[in-house]
Parts: sequence; C-alpha cells; structure tokens
Amino acid sequence: MERIALIIPPSVFLADERVFPALGILKVAAVLEQKNYPLAVLDLNGVENYLDCLLTFLDQEQDATHIGITVTTSQVSAVHKIIKCIAAINSQVKIILGGAHITAAFASLRTYEKGQGNDLGKKEVERLSKIADVLVAGDGEFAIEQALQTSSHFVDADDPDSPFFLSEMILDNLPFPARHLIDLESYHYSIEGHKSGSLIGQLGCPYACNFCSGRLSPSFRRIRTRSAQQVVAEMQHLYEVYHYTGFMMSDDELNI
Repeated sequence: MERIALIIPPSVFLADERVFPALGILKVAAVLEQKNYPLAVLDLNGVENYLDCLLTFLDQEQDATHIGITVTTSQVSAVHKIIKCIAAINSQVKIILGGAHITAAFASLRTYEKGQGNDLGKKEVERLSKIADVLVAGDGEFAIEQALQTSSHFVDADDPDSPFFLSEMILDNLPFPARHLIDLESYHYSIEGHKSGSLIGQLGCPYACNFCSGRLSPSFRRIRTRSAQQVVAEMQHLYEVYHYTGFMMSDDELNI
C-alpha cells in the first residue's frame, strides 16, 4: 500500500503562525486514516528553519511513496523551496499539490478557456505542473485517493458533478480533522481567557466580491452545511480530548 506524507507549509506572512491549525489537510488526513493508509504529517507552521526540519522528516519517511502538500497563494514561494528540497533527496516520490491556491488557479483557467478574464490562471497551472506530479482542485477528502492512483496530472474535485465534490450528506459524515497528527498544544488561541480551538461548520460563500478569487470556484461558492448535531459533537470532542472551552468557527460565511 502507498505510504503518504502530508506537509503543511509555513505561513511566514502571518505575525503568529501558531494560532489556528490547517484544518483542510487534517480533514484529508482523517479520511486517509479511516481507510488505513500509512500516514505521517509534517506541520511547518511557525518553524523558522523549515527546510532543515523537512530534511529530518524526509530521512524518517524514506518509505513514503507520495507527498501531499496543501498551499494557499501566500505559501507558494515556500512550497517551491520545499518541492525543490524533496526532489534533491528523493526524485521518485510522487508530489501531489492541493489546497486553495490550486483550486483558484484552475477556476481562473476554466474562466479564461471560456473567453473571459486573463491568462494568469493558465500560466500558474502550467508553472505548477512542472514541479508537481498531480494537481488537485476543489475538495481533497476523496480526490486524494484518486490522486494516488491516477496517471493524470490533474484531479478535478471542483466540479459539482464530480464524484469527489462533497455533498452535504457526505460532509456531515466525514471524520473529524486528524488534529492528533500535529502538535496541537503548540497552538494558542483564547476567547475571553478560555482555551479555544477552531472548527468548520459550513463551506462556501454565494457572493461574488471582486477581491475574492474564490468567486470563480464552485467549491468556494456553493453553500454546504454540516448538521447542528455534528458540529456540537465536534465541539464536545474538542472539549473532552483537548479541553477547549472556546470555539472559533472558521466558516467561509458564518452569517449564511
């Protein structure tokens, strides 16, 4: 079976990187764990010498067949350095890139192919295709398994008709993010003095604000909600396991 390493790149643009963990990739990790894939996660948030830590991690994970990396637009520069470092150590490992930046780039590309907008998304997809084996746009929870097996350079989970696009029913039955795979205690956030953590209850925002690259992406635009029962169950889990008594909702548009 494939052995998978997942990497959370540093967010050097933030004043404090250890406030909220990257829940998206931890949701992907939880689904992989549920399917019994051998798995390790490297969280580089707040790590100044992140390339040195990466080298140590790669030495420990020499059996990894695939490395998945999540990336936001502000993390692209660091991700390029990470992939270059990986290639120098193990040129055979398969690199999978996913996350908000990949989703936005492909949404921009599709818009351009329809004769609208500019070619920035097209150029970015071409550039990323040169450094990664597979690009995953949209929901990664089930697309990741396709990315492990495909010979294609692209998995489109940003299409509502795709089998990888999360319906509300599927979203509501996903395992909680695999927070135990990172050093969650090193993250610090409080609400009125209460130790607090983040969770996601709802995906998507229906608006089309000009400043938002997500307005072109179905997975960013389509509203998908979890049931109140599931959200409360996760809050109870966070209280019982991690002793959180405050909760930050990291929803795309809480007011919806």
